[in-house]
Amino acid sequence: MSDYRNAYKYLIDGLLLCEKHNLDSEKIHIYNNLGVIYFHLNKFDIAKSYYHKVLSFYEDTVSSENDLFYNNLGYIEVLDNNIDSAYYYLSKAMQVLF
Repeated sequence: MSDYRNAYKYLIDGLLLCEKHNLDSEKIHIYNNLGVIYFHLNKFDIAKSYYHKVLSFYEDTVSSENDLFYNNLGYIEVLDNNIDSAYYYLSKAMQVLF
């Protein structure tokens, strides 16, 4: 199994460096990875909050990475049995792909 505590520490350290040097594009990946950690710890609400932070960077743009972030949110909604929300996010992921 992965060492989530150390991964979390390194990601937070990286996030602080990104904020210090205004590196928004790198923050996106850190937020996503923090979401992944919380997903694996079954803390879906916290994971969703990080995925939403990622998507806030992309609100007005279409990026090939958006499908991953929408997919992550959709999968969590499926696990939470929120079918309408899952459909919304997974549909958004499909729109980005096609």
